[in-house]
Amino acid sequence: MGVGLLSYPGALADPEAYAPIAEAVAEAGYEVVVLNLPVRLAPFERHREQLTQRTRVFVRGEGERREWVIGGHSKGGKLAAQFARDHADDIVGLLLVGTSHPREDDLSGLALDVTKGYGSEDGLASEEVDRFRSNLPETTHWTRIEGGNHAQFGWYGWQLGDGRATIRRTEQQAATIRSILDQLRRVEEALRQAFEARPQYPRPQADPAFQRSRLVQVPALPSRRSTLAVTALGD
Repeated sequence: MGVGLLSYPGALADPEAYAPIAEAVAEAGYEVVVLNLPVRLAPFERHREQLTQRTRVFVRGEGERREWVIGGHSKGGKLAAQFARDHADDIVGLLLVGTSHPREDDLSGLALDVTKGYGSEDGLASEEVDRFRSNLPETTHWTRIEGGNHAQFGWYGWQLGDGRATIRRTEQQAATIRSILDQLRRVEEALRQAFEARPQYPRPQADPAFQRSRLVQVPALPSRRSTLAVTALGD
């Protein structure tokens, strides 16, 4: 069973703004799915319920072959944190990027792998990160990107209230990609260890004569890992 990343974009941001990061993560062998926010903002409770339902249907439909880390940037991070609060059993990790959330919710008891990344020059989130740090588990993995700001987590223009980045966008995104891959590999290893720790039962012995009669030569199939970069689902 593999591990994938399902992510929400920031408010009003096109999912394609996160394509470079998604493609890099996919090239490392992890499926990445970016879900559109309803009306690009999910402003009302009915929109948030619609997004939650869409996410649960997707995650449960993929559950036979993949476990999912849910994440998001900015407003998407807030929505991801709310999903983890209400549906932790559906996911194996939480990724928060360039967001001050969770602010209103105490997720300190969340039994998931949690990563939070932020830029030191993020004028919309960085000053509140320490203020709400206690709302996340003590085991949270923190990534502070020196010189990074809010908008450079995606590929879109200047954002009102944001700070001025002192590093290039490609540098900030490279640091973000490393943090995401670290989390996905941790989760993957934890799942592998949990699987190996399960009780192992001996397989029944087949009748040798029957076994011989069923032997056929089957060519080896090449291994194939996911290369899906971005799938924008929904309106």
